[in-house]
Amino acid sequence: MAIELISSIAGAAASGANITLVISGAATNDIIVTSGGFAGGTATVPGVLGPVGFASVWVIDSAELDTKTEWLRVGASAPTSVLLAGSGDAADAGAYVAFVVRGVVTDPSPFDATIQTSIATGVPQSPSIITATNGAAVLALGAN
Repeated sequence: MAIELISSIAGAAASGANITLVISGAATNDIIVTSGGFAGGTATVPGVLGPVGFASVWVIDSAELDTKTEWLRVGASAPTSVLLAGSGDAADAGAYVAFVVRGVVTDPSPFDATIQTSIATGVPQSPSIITATNGAAVLALGAN
């Protein structure tokens, strides 16, 4: 089965507020991926506040940026929204994306993450990627 993008959504909030993203089209065994965060330097951990069950792919907690990517294999009841953490600092804005994909093998994990933790200026660019599995999809996420 080919990997298929079912839906995607992005959202942002000012003043350190939490962000709710509405999830559409998710069905049993689909994967929901969330990624995003806010300006660094706060005690708040970025990422999913609810529903429970999301697994972390990576988290970067630095003075410049707090960002996290997580995933959830949908069970019998698909969530219709995801609540994501804002920084709680009125001076910060935050932004997240979420998307639903179908046809992903999840045993033991759908992600083989390579994490670039250095903070650089410019447009985020993915390094050269050679997949270990034929037919694998590549997901490159960055923040600037």
